[in-house]
Amino acid sequence: MSFSDGEWRMISAARPNILVIGAADAVESTVSALVARLPGSVSYLLPNAPPPASDQAEMLVVPDVAALSPDRQYEWLAWLSNADVRRPQIVATSGVPVYPLVEADQFSGVLYYRLNTILLDMQLTNSA
Repeated sequence: MSFSDGEWRMISAARPNILVIGAADAVESTVSALVARLPGSVSYLLPNAPPPASDQAEMLVVPDVAALSPDRQYEWLAWLSNADVRRPQIVATSGVPVYPLVEADQFSGVLYYRLNTILLDMQLTNSA
């Protein structure tokens, strides 16, 4: 993963949600690079975990979002939609492309686009 200095400044300032897709080792190294480069505290959630009740972290790492149950997807979408609370930046990961799940109605399209402000598809970089 290689960003220009300007791209890192934008990511640091805007703190957009990021969806990282790819093999476990590529996802892990990408998340590690993001965590190392972006300021603030980080909370790592367990797979299929609910949104935190309250979290002082500036970044949440949400693993394997493609495996979120429909009920859990709804919980995350409701949590992200609550405008009364400042939300941390979310770095979501998946070992499989999520958009085909959206097309098959197996993953919420609204949640996909809320998590996918920036898509880092590590499958493409590994096959090139």
